[in-house]
Amino acid sequence: MRQQDLDQKLQNYNIKSILLYGECRFNIDYYSRLISHRFSYEEKLKLYFDEYTHEDGLKHLKQSSLFGDNNILIVKLDSSLGAKEIREIIDITLSNQSSFFIYEFYEKESKKGESKKIVDIFNKYKNPLVAQVRFFKPFYNQAIALLRKKATRLNIQIQQPQLEYLYTFFDQELSFSASELDKLAILGTPISNKDIQRLAVNVSGVNHERLFISILKKRDVLSDIVKLIQEGEKEVQFIQRFASFVKDIFLYNTYIKLHGSANSKDIFGYSPPKHIEEPRINLAINVLDTLKIKNILNTLLADELQLKTNSKIDKEAQLLSTIIKVQGYL
Repeated sequence: MRQQDLDQKLQNYNIKSILLYGECRFNIDYYSRLISHRFSYEEKLKLYFDEYTHEDGLKHLKQSSLFGDNNILIVKLDSSLGAKEIREIIDITLSNQSSFFIYEFYEKESKKGESKKIVDIFNKYKNPLVAQVRFFKPFYNQAIALLRKKATRLNIQIQQPQLEYLYTFFDQELSFSASELDKLAILGTPISNKDIQRLAVNVSGVNHERLFISILKKRDVLSDIVKLIQEGEKEVQFIQRFASFVKDIFLYNTYIKLHGSANSKDIFGYSPPKHIEEPRINLAINVLDTLKIKNILNTLLADELQLKTNSKIDKEAQLLSTIIKVQGYL
């Protein structure tokens, strides 16, 4: 089911069991809250990650209330429940009028494919009261609109350029950007870029945009990459992000060859902030030509395949070796 379909569905009737998953953590959390808030005065049990036990979940859904309240089970996990457990929970919600189940699934990069198995279980019910929704990473303008919506709700005085600065400061990670708005709301004054720099601490301590630029300018970045890996970033995720960055440079490069100058809005459908746009255009004009881009992307794709299929390799060493090879093309 698509996000638009869920919006329509929620207007018409309740869902008894729902799976929320995909690439956009912000929307997974947002819709879980939206659905659960419809039961403001009900009995809710929230079990997150290691807190979850199947026994506690079933006990909560089966219990009866003296006041006729509904029982809502909200589970947030990054690894799948067993198929039997999922079916048992869904069956209870369908047979018990007062039971509801919200399953937030945050798939690990190292366990791609788990979500498909869960989706198949939900789909087999072929029941309108049982639903699954995948949330894709929003387009740039969609993400800024979501941040604007939250900022308005928190009464934050923040202009469009500062919202864009916040989003790019966090490498266009919507969930991180949105959570930082809670900090900025404390100020109670119009938000500036300096406020964002001062209060919004980048989770990794390393800005991917600056790091990718440094790689392509042949600077020593290996220690920064090691730091990212040690703090939890997956090697394959880094490669995918870097490849996406290089593809953007390729689009600039091609557009400039055709038209003589860059126009981000024509290329991407939006205009990124100047501190993002200008260094990328500079790379497209002065650093990367078509042959270099081709060699770099082929190397990154080959490395991604190795990281995904060869479980015996030292993934950190493989990534660092790839970065050295990339810089050798420059």
